[in-house]
Amino acid sequence: MAERVRGKGIGKQIHFGQSKISEHRPEDSRQDKEERFLDAVHAQHTIIERTDDYLVNPKNILSPLMTIGFDTADKAREDLPSALHPADFTARPQFVTREGNPEYHELIKEFENITGIGAVLNTSFNLHGYPIVSSPEDAVHVFENSDTDGVLLNKTLLLKR
Repeated sequence: MAERVRGKGIGKQIHFGQSKISEHRPEDSRQDKEERFLDAVHAQHTIIERTDDYLVNPKNILSPLMTIGFDTADKAREDLPSALHPADFTARPQFVTREGNPEYHELIKEFENITGIGAVLNTSFNLHGYPIVSSPEDAVHVFENSDTDGVLLNKTLLLKR
């Protein structure tokens, strides 16, 4: 499954729960990133094992939700440019643990095995002007009416051809 998420730029996106996740690519231009930040709220979901690589966190503060801002390490600027605020390169991450969310942790871990990056880009799963998806029917509606490449519903992956 994770192999199908690979691609260039932000062209490959997949939905997991109520979130849209995609890879971050260094070749994305700063202007493109700034425009995307105006369109949506972005955050990185980072497996706990990789937080020291991406974040400046001397007090080892846990961030189980996307509510705390952090300065970032150079590695984050290389690997996660689309998940950083374009003005100051800060991040508002969510740390993903195996204990807290085993399936999502496994998904990000597999993404890391393929790309070498231990985090994914997250934004809300909805069409502009609509509320966040709250049912499988909503998810299919957004999938059919957006440029999303795939939607994971429970253990079923829907892909566009």
